[in-house]
Amino acid sequence: MIYNFINNKIKFFLLLILLLNISSNLHAFDLEKAIGIVDAVTTNDKKGTNIVNDTINKPLDKIEQKASKKIDKLLSKVEGSINKTTNRIEQRIDKYDQKFDKYEEKIAKIENTSNKIIDLYNKIDPEIITKNIKKIIIIFSLFSLLLILLLVVVLIKLIQVNKKLSKS
Repeated sequence: MIYNFINNKIKFFLLLILLLNISSNLHAFDLEKAIGIVDAVTTNDKKGTNIVNDTINKPLDKIEQKASKKIDKLLSKVEGSINKTTNRIEQRIDKYDQKFDKYEEKIAKIENTSNKIIDLYNKIDPEIITKNIKKIIIIFSLFSLLLILLLVVVLIKLIQVNKKLSKS
């Protein structure tokens, strides 16, 4: 019995402190109502339990609603920021994809040109080149010989003209 009495008093003070704390936080403090609630709870009165539930749960529900509204608002802002950032990233990716496509086209053109050069090189026959070089050397030599002969003829003519002029 003493144990129950002490236990009820401890419950009473704990509930009183809890209600004072909640009430002061919610700016809805009524000391007589709080004492009545604690007394009703300690005597296991159903009406008192309902009053406690209403006193504690209603403000908590309001706080929960406000918090959920703020959280929803914050989440919508975060989603908006994420969407903007995602759009920017997608635009950059598209831009880089376009640049990459241009570079791929340039690389393909260079590869095509390289393949043509390699094919041309592979078609060249060294014997034909050697024959052509020999022909060019022979033609150049003949042309040089012809020029030398022409110079000799011109020199001979100049000497003859000079002799005629010196005799006269």
